Amino acid sequence: MSNYALAWVVVVSFGLGGAFVLHRLLYHTKWLIKAPVLGATLAMFIAAAPVPRFEGHFAPAFIVFVFELLFQIDGQPNTAGGILLLAIVFGALAAWLVAFVVRKKPDQGHPAEQGVGPSRSSR
Repeated sequence: MSNYALAWVVVVSFGLGGAFVLHRLLYHTKWLIKAPVLGATLAMFIAAAPVPRFEGHFAPAFIVFVFELLFQIDGQPNTAGGILLLAIVFGALAAWLVAFVVRKKPDQGHPAEQGVGPSRSSR
């Protein structure tokens, strides 16, 4: 495995670890609130952006954004910032949709089918 691939394995591992720690910290929060926060956090950590002046290399978008914004004299944070914004929005939206579908209570059906109310045999 190359150093580049190993670095991305480490980034994804830390992203998943950070999302797990945040999940544990938000233990008593409702799922429909906690899921978008976790999805946005995970997406922020693992979204990739091209590194300017290093063709064909990618890095986590938040790192590229910060370095281009703060540490480069003629930095170009727009690309990384756009990727980061889209990743956060879509990560939060996808996590919210998954939580909504998974946590939705199953259909209870008609009360007469569950033995509630008058039945035909009692007449």
